[in-house]
Amino acid sequence: MNVGRLFDGAPQASLFDSIVSRPATWIDLGVLLLLGTIHGLVQFTDKSKAIETATARATAGTRVGGATTSGVTVAGILIPLTIVAIRIGPATGESGLPPAAFADLFMATTWLVASMLFGLFTMYMTAFQGYRTSLLNRPGIMTVFGLQLIFLGVGITRFMWGTGTVVSTLFAQT
Repeated sequence: MNVGRLFDGAPQASLFDSIVSRPATWIDLGVLLLLGTIHGLVQFTDKSKAIETATARATAGTRVGGATTSGVTVAGILIPLTIVAIRIGPATGESGLPPAAFADLFMATTWLVASMLFGLFTMYMTAFQGYRTSLLNRPGIMTVFGLQLIFLGVGITRFMWGTGTVVSTLFAQT
């Protein structure tokens, strides 16, 4: 898909080329890998166990479920906003947005969708596993929950970066 052909008909680099050639993409992947590895190691090497009373299970399920629902809600709001951010640029100027803006907003959407999928999995597991054992004692569920938050943080950061590119492009056109 040539992002340039969408607005001015001139051939430009493909969206994939724009994404791969940006250092921000590699920084995103490095941060995701580093934080994900640290989080996974902590979850699978921590041998402490949470209290297994009915009240403790309910409290853990409620708190993990609430945080997961919040993350899914934020991702669900920001994903459509990336489309709005893309549509704002070309409507005000004839040159459209630079490929960097498309790359940033596309990657933001990618990380937010991944966060949403991790969140939906965590919500599903919370509903079906939370009553039997404390979620805090389930390293697999807690790892996916942590990944949801990590991807959400990276997605929000990339969304803000892409929105900044859109805004700076709009101000440069006036």
